Amino acid sequence: MMNDFSELYKRIEYLRNNGTKMKEIADWVGMAPSVLSSLYTTVLPAYFESAKTMPQEEALDQALSLVNNVSKRKLLSGLENTLNRLDELEPAALHTQKGIPFIESLNEELSLSARKTTNICGLYTSYSLSSSSDCLKCEPYIITLSDNKDHIRIGRLNAYDEVQWGIGVNGDPQNFYCMFSENPVPR
Repeated sequence: MMNDFSELYKRIEYLRNNGTKMKEIADWVGMAPSVLSSLYTTVLPAYFESAKTMPQEEALDQALSLVNNVSKRKLLSGLENTLNRLDELEPAALHTQKGIPFIESLNEELSLSARKTTNICGLYTSYSLSSSSDCLKCEPYIITLSDNKDHIRIGRLNAYDEVQWGIGVNGDPQNFYCMFSENPVPR
């Protein structure tokens, strides 16, 4: 029993450390997310600690008494099946089956924007109200295609004489979105 619980904990830990969400793991093994979370964060750590000083059966009972949503009978009867299901789940497989829709959409828009925005590449000036004082700030922008022409690069010299680079997305003819990195440019 101790080895199975140890294997269960290690497998969940491996999946979580590689980007798999607890809800995705729970759905995969057919368990309520709250039950799996209680098992991983409370029951199993308490069991491992208690099993050092008392019999395994008592350690399990004591660990289960800390939560009210994990049934001993269901846990023990489904342990082997849960371990088998967890062995089938790989973090990379999970992310290739179901990508991140926002990132996929953003990548598609970046590519489309690069194809239809060549006529607006150039130097521009942005005027905006300063958030730190009652004055108008003027910042130059450059809009250009990337070296491999797959996305739009935006550069700006901000009011503090710092150069920032980012990407641009042209959602429709009326709007152009600029996204800048707040990190300093590597030198």
